[in-house]
Amino acid sequence: METLATKLQIYKRYSIDIIKLSGPILAGNLANMLISVGDVIVAGRHSTVALGAISVATAIFMTFMIAAAGLMASISPVVSNLRGERKTTRPLFRATIKYSLAIGFIFFLVIRFALNYIGLIGLAPDLYPHVVEYIDISSWGMFGGLLFVALKEFLQAYEIVNFPNFVVVAEIFLNLFLNVALVFGMWGFPELGVKGLAIASLIVRTVGGIALLIYCIPFLKGHSNLKIIHIC
Repeated sequence: METLATKLQIYKRYSIDIIKLSGPILAGNLANMLISVGDVIVAGRHSTVALGAISVATAIFMTFMIAAAGLMASISPVVSNLRGERKTTRPLFRATIKYSLAIGFIFFLVIRFALNYIGLIGLAPDLYPHVVEYIDISSWGMFGGLLFVALKEFLQAYEIVNFPNFVVVAEIFLNLFLNVALVFGMWGFPELGVKGLAIASLIVRTVGGIALLIYCIPFLKGHSNLKIIHIC
């Protein structure tokens, strides 16, 4: 029979393991939120119209992005279960990439279709063109954004969270730099206003997805023994 002290010790070790794994994941989620905060701050400093436009456009776009990302959330449990059963997960890696791109394409088409009905929500005339433009450009970032989420979920099943979080933190600074440069036309860049915010968002999501894919290339090539990703 286990004593109370033994049970408490087990619960303590279990809790510490959970915190060690969830801590970096929590940090990554918070970093994702900071990217949006940077958009709002830059837009607010540009103009009231820019702030209003990006607030509406982001709310609409992120509705689709979060729905699509929710479909990516199934990747980690499936991979984790296979690992627990000591079955190979190698075929799932390529499937993960194809799955993210397929879902990205579907939601890309849905967003493009929804653009035709943005006017039905009763936007002010000065906001409407900016909102449509932002969503139009940002829709192309669905592919890179979902690729990043999918690969992050795959790596998370192997308790690999530090590099994806590093990429997210890097995205914060890249996004802030591009926002300032493209919105206000600094450092040789043209002044694009709200369009600049959308382009920055597209670049950041695409770069994030490509960065994580490059990180996973050893596994894609079948070199599973490389220490860079620790996937068996």
